Amino acid sequence: MTIQNLAISRTPDILCSNFKPLVLVVDDDEDNLLLLQYSLELFNYRFSGRKDGINLVSLTEDIQPNVILLDIVMPKQSGVELLHQLRGNVRTCQIPVVAITALGRSDDRLRLLAEGFDDYLSKPFALDDLQTVVEHYCYQTSR
Repeated sequence: MTIQNLAISRTPDILCSNFKPLVLVVDDDEDNLLLLQYSLELFNYRFSGRKDGINLVSLTEDIQPNVILLDIVMPKQSGVELLHQLRGNVRTCQIPVVAITALGRSDDRLRLLAEGFDDYLSKPFALDDLQTVVEHYCYQTSR
């Protein structure tokens, strides 16, 4: 199965409320998308995944995710370029965007935060770190 433009949601668990935050993930690596899909669904989030950033602003306007996890190094457009497009749109500029990247040096982290990312996860990341970051942005009181 190829994940071109995957949008999957699970039925709410009996122990959880009906509100399940939506996480939009953009990563050109199919294995990363699958790992993030399984992990986010396990943590009781809805998942929408894209292999590229084509029409990302339009999609984001339509689905209004609670947080976006955005890969940095992608073939067609970089995550930084996509971030600037999201920040330049009144309907998407307040949505938290977390960089997910193999660029793991401390100066990479500082550069990406200076570009306007709300947070940063270095690949490979621990699932606990993923859960903590996503939970923080999905359940903050205001965007």
